[in-house]
Amino acid sequence: MIDAADIQPRGIERLEVRKPMARERFEPLAREILALKEKLNAVILAHNYQVPEIQDVADFTGDSLGLSQQAAKTSADVIVFCGVHFMAETAKILNPDKIVVLPDKNAGCSLDDVRAELKPEQKLAEIQALSKGGRRVAMVGDGVNDAPSLAAADVGVAMGARGSDAALEQAEVVLMHDRLENFLAAFRLSQRARRVIRQNLVISLGTVAVLVCLALLGRIPLTIGVVGHEGSTVVVVMNSLRLLVGSGRARA
Repeated sequence: MIDAADIQPRGIERLEVRKPMARERFEPLAREILALKEKLNAVILAHNYQVPEIQDVADFTGDSLGLSQQAAKTSADVIVFCGVHFMAETAKILNPDKIVVLPDKNAGCSLDDVRAELKPEQKLAEIQALSKGGRRVAMVGDGVNDAPSLAAADVGVAMGARGSDAALEQAEVVLMHDRLENFLAAFRLSQRARRVIRQNLVISLGTVAVLVCLALLGRIPLTIGVVGHEGSTVVVVMNSLRLLVGSGRARA
């Protein structure tokens, strides 16, 4: 067991420890919250870092994306997200037809920039401006009006199930299910693929370089050279097959 005094930063006399809310005060508030929740047909989501009292009245607790996905499965009309700005924004993206309420409007860690209700030409102008500023831009869209922006972005992502033909033609990536979180899965898969490709290049080119040097020096028989070359090919194939691990979770 570690005593808080042993890890106390210098210049601070004592770490403040939050005291739990008194039960006689918590219970009336909880009843009032639950009654209001039923009246508004709301669902309460609480992030893992919230205090126990908030988690006690919440319908679901967890991380931001998991909570937003859970809310999409409910029949609630209102989502009350006990977290910070970007969590509520994620919930709204995944639940566009529901009202999302953030109890503390000053909760920090919001997304850097939000630009809403843009016309097609405005979307295109914004993407071009970001690209000229040296940023790599990904655009997600599903309509004919999104096609110019998809073409202008570094990576165009079309929502496949309900996307228009024009959007599908301009996109580099097509999400086969209309769930925006699949873009995150595709992005993570692409990162893994890039790492595997680099590993394969090192394995294959490194093996060839070693074999060539040994062959020039006359230090390696032909049979060993062939086995070494073909063996590196097998290693590269086996390394690439690692991308299939977890593909059920990452399939977009």
